[in-house]
Amino acid sequence: MIAVLSDIHSNLPAIEAVLADVKARGITRIFFLGDLIGYGPDPFEVLAFLSLFELKVIGNHDETLLNGVPAGFNPVARRAAEWTVRQVHPDHHRNRLAFKALRLKRRALETFSRMPRQAVAEGMIFFHDTPLAPGSSDYVRDENDARRSFEMYPDFSVFFVGHSHLPRIFTADAVLVPRPGRFYPFDRKMIINVGSVGQPRDKDPRACYVILEEGGFRYIRVPYDVDAAARRILENPELDNFLAQRLLLGK
Repeated sequence: MIAVLSDIHSNLPAIEAVLADVKARGITRIFFLGDLIGYGPDPFEVLAFLSLFELKVIGNHDETLLNGVPAGFNPVARRAAEWTVRQVHPDHHRNRLAFKALRLKRRALETFSRMPRQAVAEGMIFFHDTPLAPGSSDYVRDENDARRSFEMYPDFSVFFVGHSHLPRIFTADAVLVPRPGRFYPFDRKMIINVGSVGQPRDKDPRACYVILEEGGFRYIRVPYDVDAAARRILENPELDNFLAQRLLLGK
């Protein structure tokens, strides 16, 4: 089995809960679809998890560490991203850092610089955002996007994405809202949005990820201490309170 995770967004309690669930299921392979950082209060703490991921693609929030904050970010995201850069990027840190911490930050930046925008494994293809324009920060929105993706990558039947924070299954003629725990077979071409570990937006605050099994997959929801994660945001004057509220509401 393989766990497929996306959109952790500096939410330490959420990723710790998911990794504990992954371990309890005996899963040793983890694929990550980007956005380790952004929005949340613990960017430095989540950097260490990069080494656990066998496959890694870079997300648009991760890229802010390499290329700066893009103009298209909304004010809440921009404020959080600029604060995150100051916490994580050694060149932007004003305080003297312990050698171990500085080394971790530099190693993480080197890892981000090598992470691709798409990757192939197990006969499937993985993106952060959309097969139609990797790195554009656009979304897979509907069955029309799915059909165009299948035409663009005819050698693949199964695609994985994150980015929207909404667990969805896109086929050539439908968009399915998956049920947690249900087994879905690979019985047609499909794009699987694995949802979000650290900032779900489907009105379910529980962390979300996907398990790949023989011939199919299933969505897993993991409860975690959402209140603690929200408090950490509220205690940080550099982060907008809205980011705490959306964790509590799952939206």
